[in-house]
Amino acid sequence: MKLLFAVSSLQHISPLLQKNAEALQPDKYPYLHKTKMGQHEISILETGYSNTATTYRLAKVLNQEKFHLALFCSFGRYIAETTAEPQFFNVVNEKLGDEGMTVSGEWKDFYDLNLVTKEEPPQVRGGFVNLTNSYMNVFLGFRKVIGVTVHHQSNSVLQLTYHNKLKASVETTNSFAFSFVCLAEKQNYYHLCFADVNYKVGAPSEQNLDVFNATLAQIIAIL
Repeated sequence: MKLLFAVSSLQHISPLLQKNAEALQPDKYPYLHKTKMGQHEISILETGYSNTATTYRLAKVLNQEKFHLALFCSFGRYIAETTAEPQFFNVVNEKLGDEGMTVSGEWKDFYDLNLVTKEEPPQVRGGFVNLTNSYMNVFLGFRKVIGVTVHHQSNSVLQLTYHNKLKASVETTNSFAFSFVCLAEKQNYYHLCFADVNYKVGAPSEQNLDVFNATLAQIIAIL
């Protein structure tokens, strides 16, 4: 299987690579590496944390080659509840959070402002919806949620806005870009987000890193 495995930072998966992969080999770009895990040929894309870097790096790669599957494994904040156990979610619909403006005390996003319509490609079914159904047996156990991508980690008031207005459960910094490019390039993909109510950008806890790597090792083993 030819797999594109995307993470914001290689540090997040160093335990996985040390235990399960052959030594990383450099590829075409400084942020792209190659390895093998079992029978899988894996390209590892280090996206960075921003939408800008993720868009540029992923588009460069997918313009040159396609994969059986692109798997983005991120860390994020769970905003649907104030208390919940950290866990993986299957993010099947991505939305933008803080792109817009406040009008008469009410937050308006690009759709409200008629700057974007739900018919514009690469949107599917009125949004950035992932319809990938390959390897569903592998991902069936992960709860499907809506994700919201933000430039600034939100406070409790904004979290409530995102949850009520967008029905979002998971907040990230760059997953919208990953979904946008995959949809535009017609690349099958999944976005698995390990979400924690206490997550700080770029600083997952050691315990969460352990669970993150152990779960990813299981996923790759059964793909």
